[in-house]
Amino acid sequence: MTTIEITQAHWQTIPGAKPLFEIYGYWPTLHDAIVRELKVGFTGRELTLVMDYSDLVLGRENEPNICTRITMRWFGITESTLRLHNGDLYGIGFTHANGFLETHFKDYCYGLDGAITAEGVEVIHIDLSPVRPDDQLIEITLG
Repeated sequence: MTTIEITQAHWQTIPGAKPLFEIYGYWPTLHDAIVRELKVGFTGRELTLVMDYSDLVLGRENEPNICTRITMRWFGITESTLRLHNGDLYGIGFTHANGFLETHFKDYCYGLDGAITAEGVEVIHIDLSPVRPDDQLIEITLG
């Protein structure tokens, strides 16, 4: 199984992710998503990531992109190494190892890269937006 097939299979198991497939007609790679907010919850060992994602809809390639604001939460984090060079994502991938979910943010010198090892991840909110905001403000909250 290829990395893309593994990631596609994992998207299907993530609670709250199904509307993304319904919106785009496929599971997103989050390539070129823009990080808007990053929250770290120490007591719950969790990380919440809010990002804007814009892409074509399968079967409607001649129409404008659909933009969504996606909020994902990783919980039961056992290890995390993230580097934030800028707010862009090059892509995201999922694998399982030793009973944990590993999320890999593809190495990218102009964005967020690294990995999170956690008990799980969920999509907690999806907001449809007609246009992708141009601002590059990233809010980081620790606590």
